[in-house]
Amino acid sequence: MKLSVKTIVYSALLIALSVLLRRVLTVPLPVGILNFGGFPVVFAGLLMGPASGALVGGLSDVISAFLFPKGPYVPFFTITSMLTGIIPPLTITLMKQKNEATFISILIAVTLAQSITKLLLIPQIMFWCFGITPAITLFKGAIMELFHIPLYAVLSRSLLLTQTYSYIRAKRRRLFDKKTA
Repeated sequence: MKLSVKTIVYSALLIALSVLLRRVLTVPLPVGILNFGGFPVVFAGLLMGPASGALVGGLSDVISAFLFPKGPYVPFFTITSMLTGIIPPLTITLMKQKNEATFISILIAVTLAQSITKLLLIPQIMFWCFGITPAITLFKGAIMELFHIPLYAVLSRSLLLTQTYSYIRAKRRRLFDKKTA
């Protein structure tokens, strides 16, 4: 991981945003609490690479757990948060889309990451640690991910287009060819 001033500043900003979105700015729904704290973690991975995504995911989970405790600290949740930042850039790299990531490739990467972490790992962790039936957690998680996945993909693609350099380059399509201009 290239540790430049820009990387440190972006990581700190995304960690703070993730803590804020995860614990403070939440939307209560009948099936659970909707928060968008995973977006900065996904975006960190796509912007700066899997190592930065893991760093932002891990630190934001630890900081939010100690600043705003909602129960005992469970390290397994930190690992799933780190995986949320690792999986999207690795998925796009494996799809050989690293130089020009399209919206579809970002959507697939975010869907894979959220499915593994929120729909497979979190229900198992909730069962192991708290005895909550995985089907209940899976149902609630699936409803939440119907909001998260498209929103994360759209925001990631839009924000990546504004960056001159990112780990996953989302190049703009030119409307006019140089020959016609």
